[in-house]
Amino acid sequence: MMYLTGASNNAIRAVAYKYNIGLMLNPSSRYDISHLRDYPVFACDNGCFSQGDTFNTSVWLDWLKTFVPYQHKCLFVVAPDRFDPSGYWQGQTIAQATLERSIPVVSSIKALGYKVALVAQNGLEDLQVPWPLIDALFIGGDTSWKLSPMALLIAREAIAQGKWVHCGRVNSAKRYRTAAQIGCDSADGTYIKYGPDVNLPKMLKWGAA
Repeated sequence: MMYLTGASNNAIRAVAYKYNIGLMLNPSSRYDISHLRDYPVFACDNGCFSQGDTFNTSVWLDWLKTFVPYQHKCLFVVAPDRFDPSGYWQGQTIAQATLERSIPVVSSIKALGYKVALVAQNGLEDLQVPWPLIDALFIGGDTSWKLSPMALLIAREAIAQGKWVHCGRVNSAKRYRTAAQIGCDSADGTYIKYGPDVNLPKMLKWGAA
């Protein structure tokens, strides 16, 4: 399973190609196109988790345009989603609110030449996943749901549909192994940002632990 780091520094860049480590871009990280030369692959998040209702789709799409020259290295772009610790947003499940925010933007993302990932959130097990419209499934939601049988079933269906499966916020060996057992193709986290000389070797052993 491939690991995408949410933080880029000299230690990580030096071994990214050797160990097939990708970069997870986020609008708030302020990484530009120059960083992509040092990584074999990358993916683009949307920043909705931190921006909430201030998220601006047009501004975000303009940000995506800056990476188009490297789109051949992009695994997926995460369509805009919703999140609230309660599991609901304005009376809807987070999953329903995410679908309503994501689907209208899918065509704009694909028009830039990217593959699209839908965030799987609390409540998606009760909805119809628009499999023909998406290329990847990003396992999100709160921790309990992310590790639940419902999330596992949706991930397995994504695999059966031939979709790329990614797990977000993986910052421990236990979480990494769980994502691998689900059948994820990739995962992301910021574990190797802190003390990379110590944490990078540890992360590289997660798959063998």
